[in-house]
Amino acid sequence: MTCSIYWCGMTWEAFAILSTGFLVVFGTIVIARKHSGISALQNKILDRQAGISERQTEIMHHQIEIESAGIRAALFDRRFAVYTACRDYIVDALTLRSGDYEVRPETQREIMAQFDKSKFLFQTDIQNEIQALMDQCEDYLRERDKLQDLRQEGVPSVEAQRAEEEEWQSIIVRQKGKALWTKLDHLADVIGEEMRLHLPRVRNDA
Repeated sequence: MTCSIYWCGMTWEAFAILSTGFLVVFGTIVIARKHSGISALQNKILDRQAGISERQTEIMHHQIEIESAGIRAALFDRRFAVYTACRDYIVDALTLRSGDYEVRPETQREIMAQFDKSKFLFQTDIQNEIQALMDQCEDYLRERDKLQDLRQEGVPSVEAQRAEEEEWQSIIVRQKGKALWTKLDHLADVIGEEMRLHLPRVRNDA
């Protein structure tokens, strides 16, 4: 059985209603497709704006890094003078000749002057590291002085005891000296973070 529309018997009023229905459906489809295209375009714009915002944030962070590097560059010479004074003082202490008790006077004067300045050039944590390093160096010098004194004492009646004390004191001085050399190797790492002028590169994405 077939079903067909009898077009000849259709009135103009019925045809108008049917045509209007078709037009409404067609218009709805067209509008829906346009809305879909607009939504896709809006999503692309939002993604683009997010990318621009991320880029702007990265540039802002880089500008902060540049300003920070500018401050570090302005203070570099003074901070490096502190580093050099600390390094020279420790090296002098660790390389004293037998019989010498004190580092060179000029080295002592320099470390005293630069250590006072370091309080105003570095943050508290780095200043504390420098202070701890200087304290460790002074401790090494005290133990070395004890060893020097033992070596200069020459009382025959206590020779054996003195030799044993000298041996123990030698071990202490060697251990403290080795630890101080290790700290000296890391001195640049301790002070260097606030002296470093290198800047990370900014991505150059299209």
